[in-house]
This record gives sequence, C-alpha cells and structure tokens, in this order.
Amino acid sequence: MDPQWQRRYGVWTDAYRLPGAENERAELARQIGADGYRLLETVSADTTSPWLWEIPAVVILRTVWLQQYYRVDDGDKREVTLRDKDDLPPNRDRITSPYDVDSRYGMKRGSG
Repeated sequence: MDPQWQRRYGVWTDAYRLPGAENERAELARQIGADGYRLLETVSADTTSPWLWEIPAVVILRTVWLQQYYRVDDGDKREVTLRDKDDLPPNRDRITSPYDVDSRYGMKRGSG
C-alpha cells in the first residue's frame, strides 16, 4: 500500500474537508481516480486469487470507476480524467452511493 494513502484516505472526507479551490478539487479527483485504478490493477494482476475480482466492494469500485473516470494513454504515462457531466451514464444506470447501489438521484415533477 502506498504510504500516502493513509494520509489521503485515513480520515472520512466530506464536502467540508475538500479543497476550496476548483483546480485543487480537480487534482484531488484525478489522484483518487489514479489510486482506484492502481488498486483495481493490483487486484486483477493477482493470478493466485482470482476470487478477489468478485468481491462485491471490488465489483462496485470497478463499476463506479468506469462510470466516473476514463484513462488516456499518453506514451509512457496513463492520464486519469474525471468524466464531464455530459459523459456520465443516465441517473437510472449510475451508482450514486457505494453503500446503497440501488439508490438513485431524481427530481420530483421537474424540481430538484
């Protein structure tokens, strides 16, 4: 495990603890995306324990990362990018909470 992960993920993050500047938030989102992909790659590379890929938390992480991020190969480096709101799946298909994968955002009669 990367020693920086303890600093980044050891404390619960909510809107009050996010960086204030938009560029700092974007950088944090890229870092979280890269960390998630690193974790998924480590799990998938473990050929001695293929069952790890079937753990519900890993399945949810993989699904959320496919929905929220994409990667671009740039020669020697893979760039992780947060998807634009226009590139996200529709709300009915998107996982909005890893704690309740059936919950969805919605609007009631056009207000929200």
